[in-house]
Amino acid sequence: MRFRSLALWLLLLSATVTFSGALDLDAVRKRLPETITPLTEAQLTKDVPLSYYFNYDGFPQPGKRVWKRVDANTWHEIYPDGYTSEFKVLGHTTIKGISGTIVVKIVGDPEQTDTSNDGSLQAFIPDKGSQVMHHWYRNSSRGDSDWNDLAEMKEVK
Repeated sequence: MRFRSLALWLLLLSATVTFSGALDLDAVRKRLPETITPLTEAQLTKDVPLSYYFNYDGFPQPGKRVWKRVDANTWHEIYPDGYTSEFKVLGHTTIKGISGTIVVKIVGDPEQTDTSNDGSLQAFIPDKGSQVMHHWYRNSSRGDSDWNDLAEMKEVK
């Protein structure tokens, strides 16, 4: 029975991961309830933050979490001890009347981050100057379907 469960899990995983080991972002986008559009150069220049931080009270590693945009498609989350997770951009959308960018976690030791790298952990980063500047997340592997307000974004650049 254990073997069948493992085989099924591997089959499901292979449906979202390409042979190169990279997450199939198009497959993740298609599963989302939101309409996603590609980010434009104008949005990257004017609207999408370059960095911010928020204070995290939960596990693992409570404290200051710094988020930095590395390039048009990549964000890094830096933990208080310096450990870094990587997120890839899915695109631009509107959540609860706020425009912003959805990213998914693709790299980071699940033991250290307490989250997987299969696209189930998603973050919503509001555009600069939005009425609500809060970091939102949902984790579909834990049953989230709605967005959760994690914390206020500070020093948004």
